[in-house]
Parts: sequence; structure tokens; C-alpha cells
Amino acid sequence: MDERSGVSPLDRVDRVRADPGRPEPPRPLPDRRIADLAAAWWAWVGPVRLVTTAVCVAVVAAGGWWLVRAPTPATEATLPLTSASTG
Repeated sequence: MDERSGVSPLDRVDRVRADPGRPEPPRPLPDRRIADLAAAWWAWVGPVRLVTTAVCVAVVAAGGWWLVRAPTPATEATLPLTSASTG
């Protein structure tokens, strides 16, 4: 018994459990199978978002390749060179 109130701690627990207006504490979600997780992911992502992402990745990759590639040689670099004549 609690010295101050004269009520046993177990009586308090029973009173809290019996209170219908009090919401239950949140419970952890049950474990789900990988197939359920994959189905939920596919429902959230959808085919349109997946195709859009793939197209965007391809565009960014092509743009990066275009920025990093070596430039074509200048026309002057392909002209034959002449040597200085002595005479």
C-alpha cells in the first residue's frame, strides 16, 4: 500500500485499465513478409514514377558524358606541317 494515499499500486493499474475513455497505447506493427513490403512499395511508386526516374537518370548520365567527353580536334590540327627550308 502507498503510505500517502492508502491505495495499492495494483488498484491504480486496474483503474487505468478499466477507464474506457483512455486510448490504448500505440502498438508496434507486426512483422511483414518481403512480398508484402514489395507490393506496398510498388503501389506507392507505381510504373509511371519508375519510368520517369529511369528516363531522368538516363538524361543526366548523357548530359554528364557530353560534358566530360574530349572535344573534337580543331581543323588546324589536321593540316600538314611544313618544315623550314634552309637556303
